[in-house]
Formats: sequence, structure tokens, C-alpha cells
Amino acid sequence: MNFNTLLLRLGFKPDDFLDVPVDPIPFDGDFIFEAELKTTIRECPNCKSTKTLIHGYSYVEYNCSENNNIQDILRIKKPRYLCLKCHKTYTPDVQGMRCRRSTSSLTEWLIYADFASKLTFRDLARKYQISHSRVVQLFDEKVKFVPRLKMPRVLCIDEIRFSEEINQKFVCVLTDFEKGEIIDMIKNRQMAYLREYFGSINPNELNNQLKTIIKSAYGYYNFERFRKRVMLIMTYGKKPI
Repeated sequence: MNFNTLLLRLGFKPDDFLDVPVDPIPFDGDFIFEAELKTTIRECPNCKSTKTLIHGYSYVEYNCSENNNIQDILRIKKPRYLCLKCHKTYTPDVQGMRCRRSTSSLTEWLIYADFASKLTFRDLARKYQISHSRVVQLFDEKVKFVPRLKMPRVLCIDEIRFSEEINQKFVCVLTDFEKGEIIDMIKNRQMAYLREYFGSINPNELNNQLKTIIKSAYGYYNFERFRKRVMLIMTYGKKPI
């Protein structure tokens, strides 16, 4: 494959690099591609002066993996400039790579697309050869709202420990018993949050879909009162007083 084509596919701008033939370097079953940024004198980001000179070079590696079979790494040789006016040194940014990131834009977009699949965060981390925490960070950056699935015929309700915050120490997980899918998560397992959540659902959906509720033993008696309230909503189509 032509190296410029490879750079374009990875989300980089070929005009920023020296156009020289490059062969991939095999390394432990993976491949390393080497590239060098052009030494075009650029404007100093600090004082905007164009009077700069090359102060040295540095190497940075970017993860460009597209699957879990082969890890592609792009190793870029970057010039470091010295501003003759303010005496600050700086390294130019690489288009296609966000500042202080080690994953290419293309790889990030592939991960974004896989958020719609049934892969877990750990599955995605293994697939794209990045850390589990990095995948979670990308999810938090990209996904601001996850819509609730429709109420199932058999709804399971359980709690899991989530954080040390008072209002989110235990979150409530709603699951479809028959399909094994997570319907939604409620930020708190306390009854007030459950009443507000189920009270906001269209009664027609509850009446047409929800037939059975399965709950763990925690707070059983309080939950029985809550279950009766849900059943009243399903029966009369409004919140109970």
C-alpha cells in the first residue's frame, strides 16, 4: 500500500510528512510504520514569531490498530523548534491526532462505532490494544445520553455498588429476564428514585409490556408497596395518590 494512502486511511494529512518509501517493521507479530514530519518553519504558539530554528528531534508513537489481530503503531519523528524571539521551544501538533493523545482519530472513531455493538469495555480494549480506562474515557466523552430500552415482559431489578457518592453508592439495574439485556440504570436504589423513574414512564407502555417484576430480597417489604404502585399505574393509567 502507498504510504500516503496509509496515512489518509489512518486519519493523518500526508502533506505534513516527508514523502519517502516506508516499509512496515515487524515487531512481535505487530507492525511499526515510521514517518517523519516535514521541517517547515512554523509560527511560535507563544509569541507568534516566525523566527525559529530546529532545536532537535523527538519520537512519538501512536496506536493505529483497527482490530485485535494486528497492532499497528505509527512512529513519527517530530522536529522541535526554538523561537529566537521568546526563546521558547515547541513541537508542532500532528493533524489527525488530538493533543496529548496516543490513539489515532481513526481508531477512536472505530471504537465509537463499536459502542453500538454488544462488546464490553474490556472487549474493546483488547480489540484495539488500548487500556480499559481509555475506552471508558472515550465512552464518557462521546456518549452523553443512553436512551432506555422498552419495558420487557419480565423485568429484573437488582442493585450493584457503584461509587462512594451518597446519591450513587448503589445504583439500580433494570434487566430483561428473557433476553438478558440491560434496560436501564437508575442512579439510586432508594424508593423515592424508583417511584419518580417508573412514574415518568408512559402507563400504556407499562400496561402493554410489563407483566412480571423480579426483585432481590433487599428492601422486600418497601418494594412490595412500590410494586403495588406500579400495578396501579398499569391499571388506571396515572400515578397513585
